[in-house]
Amino acid sequence: MSPLGQRLLVLAFVCLGALWSASAHAELPLDMAAELRGVPLGARVGLLEDKHGTLGIAEVAARSGAGFRTQPKQIVSLGFTHSVYWLRLVVDNSAPVERSWLLEVAFPHLDDLTLYVPRPDGGFDARATGDQRPFAQRDLAYRNFVFMLEEPPGKRQVYYLRVQTVGSMEIPLLAWTLGEFVEHQHLDWAGLCVFYGVLLVMTCYSACLFLFTREREYLQFSLGVLSISFFQMAYVGHVFQYLLPRYPVLAQQTIPVSVGLSMFFMSNLVQQQLVFEASAWRRTMHVIWMRLCLVLTVIAAFAPFGFALRMMTISCLLLNFTMMIVVVTGVRANTLILRANFLGWGCGFVGAVVLGLKSVHVLPINVFTTWSVQIGASAQFVLLSAAMASKLTALRAELGHLNGKLAQKVTALESAVQRAQQASALAERATRVKDEFIATMSHELRTPLNTIINVPQGLVEEFPLERLVVCASCASEFELEPGEELDPSTGCPECAAPGVLSLCERARYQGQPERTLRYLEKIERSGTHLLDVIDGMLRADQNHSAEVPLILAQVDLAGLVREVVEEMSDLSERAGVALVLDGAPGELSLGADALRIRQVLINLIGNAIKFSSAKDTVRVRLTVEGDSCVCAVEDEGIGIPADKLERVFTSYSQGDAGVSRVYGGTGLGLSIARSLVRLHGGELWVESELGRGSVFRFRLPRVDHLKISA
Repeated sequence: MSPLGQRLLVLAFVCLGALWSASAHAELPLDMAAELRGVPLGARVGLLEDKHGTLGIAEVAARSGAGFRTQPKQIVSLGFTHSVYWLRLVVDNSAPVERSWLLEVAFPHLDDLTLYVPRPDGGFDARATGDQRPFAQRDLAYRNFVFMLEEPPGKRQVYYLRVQTVGSMEIPLLAWTLGEFVEHQHLDWAGLCVFYGVLLVMTCYSACLFLFTREREYLQFSLGVLSISFFQMAYVGHVFQYLLPRYPVLAQQTIPVSVGLSMFFMSNLVQQQLVFEASAWRRTMHVIWMRLCLVLTVIAAFAPFGFALRMMTISCLLLNFTMMIVVVTGVRANTLILRANFLGWGCGFVGAVVLGLKSVHVLPINVFTTWSVQIGASAQFVLLSAAMASKLTALRAELGHLNGKLAQKVTALESAVQRAQQASALAERATRVKDEFIATMSHELRTPLNTIINVPQGLVEEFPLERLVVCASCASEFELEPGEELDPSTGCPECAAPGVLSLCERARYQGQPERTLRYLEKIERSGTHLLDVIDGMLRADQNHSAEVPLILAQVDLAGLVREVVEEMSDLSERAGVALVLDGAPGELSLGADALRIRQVLINLIGNAIKFSSAKDTVRVRLTVEGDSCVCAVEDEGIGIPADKLERVFTSYSQGDAGVSRVYGGTGLGLSIARSLVRLHGGELWVESELGRGSVFRFRLPRVDHLKISA
């Protein structure tokens, strides 16, 4: 070749090299004047491979684009690689105002991303993120990596993105304005919600079938769907975002672990579905696969993420392919369960294959390859659940047969239930009579016991303690003056013996004999009343009835009223309530049971005192109206609402739900009083106004007890 030809050849090579070098870093700038609706930036960025990961931002920026190469794809997908990649993005803002925008890396499984944002002084600010860093370090709380950026007016800026990961190197860069990004995320979240909804419905559906049928295959299907649901949440970044934001390594490791669990449960499901048609070699294959899945899951939990991810990707492809082989051998049987299994595992196999090929950079990244796993899993779950639902028809027929047998047994049990109900009614009646007897007895014993307990307290006050000095030598006693203290060294005034005096206390009676006698009489009357009540209750118990028998005699009702008023005066004094007897006749005789009428009076007067305030007055009146005697007990207490007047005579009831909490009591007194009055042929009623007191009246017919006996 001539020298001229050599020169021309060298010149041609130089021109080609220059053209190649220019095209290698001729990135297309991102114009901020354009609408940023998720603009893919794969073809606009320059790529620089750092095989050893030793380059820094100063060295990379100094190249000014030299060494960076472009690629025609809209999304950067480099497959599995151990190299570090630098991406160079040029942004132009020709507008006279500052522009805000978002840079999204729409793949949540990149270990380490660092975006170098240029500063006005020529340096760079580093923003580090990645799935190996805590979620709180992200610019925006979102499942993908999003950087919030500001472009100054009329300037061009160059951004550098450093990416390193042990998984698949997929770097889908998208540019957004804030409004467009929010609108897009609404649609994206709606699609994920539909997918999660399908998984949730399948999980709940199979779980309910398991609870109703107790068939283990429904439980296996539910657990398998749950495992795959967890894998999907981890794959799209929701586990890291919502469940484990502070534990990035643990969130990353959930991906291979959930894949292993889903393979175990789903392969177990196939074994249970096809066990009635599977041959020995197919059953053996299932057992091997199940054990292998458990081993792989344990390995994936502790192995490095990159190794675990590759291992589980290959295992998932083999599992789906194997399940298709197992199922396709039974398709000739032309049963619904076999056809649904074949189609379901086929959909899962296709989705897994597409995901695997996308991860190794064989298939491009687009909508179908990105959502292939979700689409295939949804179709697989629907078809497998349809296969399981086919068993419900057989179960329904079996249930119909069992229902026929059950109907025969129900008829035989109805008569036994009727006999049991009759026996139960008798037992309830006996229990009710016993309870009423015990409640009545406990209530009636309380009033005389209160007197027996409280009256001696008044007697104790009549025996105050006095301080005395006693001589141990001559047994003489001396009283100390108020405020005087004993000097142990003082000798006895009587025998002059030194050091023999000691101090002691002694009770001395200082009461009024008449008052003491009146107290003792009250105790005696209360004790007699208590004995009579107990005797009456025991007689009622012997008759196996809660109704108290009457012992009729000629009774001086006026004297009985005066006696009860006097007996209850101590109770009224302690409560600060005035108890007054208005105009009782001198003597008023009628046939009655004195003990029971006494109980009625004690209950009415005791209630009036209990529901009265200090300085109120309780009045007792006894009058004659025709052939009847009417006794009225009037108080100035809290009163009773008009709609509760009859309720107070019901057992275990008081005029208001809060009364029992404030004043205490069981609500038995008035019920017992009305029963006793009615046993005498009379009636007990109440007149009251809320807040202005109550008047309880009872009427007794004036009948001679001898006529009643006759």
